[in-house]
Amino acid sequence: MICTDRRSHRIRAAAFLLLLAISSSLLGSSSQNSETCTVIYADGLVLSGQSMRVLEHETICLIGRIVLRDEATLVIRDSELRTVSDDPSPWGYGTEIVLLDESHLELVNVTIRATERNFAAHANNASTITMSNVKLAPGSGQLDVSAHQNAVITVDESHVGIALASGRGELKLAETSIKEMALVFSEGAAQLSGLRPARLLSWDSASLASDSDFFSVSVERCDISTWSVAVEGTAFVEVQDSELGIVRMEAEGASGILEGYAARYYTSWDSAQGGLVAPVRLSLRDTEITGYVAFVAPGRTDLEIRDCDIGWLCFSKGHTSTRLVETEVGNFGLIDILGDIEFIDSIFQGCLNAEGAFMIWSGDLAMDDACVLHWEDSMVSRELVVAVLDTDSVLMGTSDIELFKPDGTTATAVTNLQGKASFQVWYSDANYARPRTLRVSSGTSTQILDVGFLTSSPVYLQLL
Repeated sequence: MICTDRRSHRIRAAAFLLLLAISSSLLGSSSQNSETCTVIYADGLVLSGQSMRVLEHETICLIGRIVLRDEATLVIRDSELRTVSDDPSPWGYGTEIVLLDESHLELVNVTIRATERNFAAHANNASTITMSNVKLAPGSGQLDVSAHQNAVITVDESHVGIALASGRGELKLAETSIKEMALVFSEGAAQLSGLRPARLLSWDSASLASDSDFFSVSVERCDISTWSVAVEGTAFVEVQDSELGIVRMEAEGASGILEGYAARYYTSWDSAQGGLVAPVRLSLRDTEITGYVAFVAPGRTDLEIRDCDIGWLCFSKGHTSTRLVETEVGNFGLIDILGDIEFIDSIFQGCLNAEGAFMIWSGDLAMDDACVLHWEDSMVSRELVVAVLDTDSVLMGTSDIELFKPDGTTATAVTNLQGKASFQVWYSDANYARPRTLRVSSGTSTQILDVGFLTSSPVYLQLL
């Protein structure tokens, strides 16, 4: 028994000397100022059983990891944490803080100095981590955080490397810089506001991903110029007053609001292939996507796009119900898609690429005569609204209008009390270039006008 005690004493003494030696190297120039550790944990720190420890205005030297469990609480404020890993993680982490069983960690105005690799904080089992003004000293790697099993991590005005959530974990990042910008989610949630990512980000290191249901993300006031978002499962996404460069949404079912949102390159909403697929339901408002936005959904895509400017809008593999209000679209792509699109005071200019599409277009739509049409095994029905004006440019009700089709058949309609009537006109790859003829007569006056797929709706016929 005496031998065991002496051996333990020697081990602790060696660890203490090692800590002092390493802490001196950590201090660098500050060691010349005779700064010393005010609190030393040579064998790590374990808190359990609802215990609470508050460390303020300390210089804390730590060998090993910190473990909080059984509703324990650790608060570190206005302090410096110097860490050395006694057993480095094979995943690249140096020192780790691990929370279990509804424990809580609070770091406020803390500087972390780590001797090797990254510093990580992992919250599990409904635990919570709150960080405010937490930074890593130069040469200390990066701070990674992860929330698992209903844990919640809140980070404010700090520097983060990688953030991860799974098992309905939740991340809240505000006014925070992020180095790798790799946020990964599985049944998680994120609230991002005022995020400041590094400017030199690649596709691989810039992703926000989820691989399961119950995922949500809110992005507000973020300028994320090279960022991709991959969502698999059912997701709720809200983006406001933000600029995203590369955005890829892969969602079996998604819903949300994108408002004041600008994407510069590529935006895609992709759903899982095969099986029963939940619908994608989104509202895009005051949004600018100068590049490409694609909705690839074997299920259903329900969209309202209001006051937006979109360079490329593409739908593929499924059914869509889309409403465009006061929106400008450069190019359309319709590939193996069914459904209907309603235009309200909207403009389409550019190219239409239709492959295996069966669509109904309706509403007030202005189209550019210079746009290029490409059709392949597709049919698109346009609702042409026709308005009749008398010699004084007043709308005329109960006027008979005839539509002459290329096959020699005729359709007729009568204007309502507002002087308007509508025709559902089908166009295919075989006849989309052939004009139709509208004719209206009143007394001795007759007006004839040729219309085609590119004719803006409503069409005005004025009797002379």
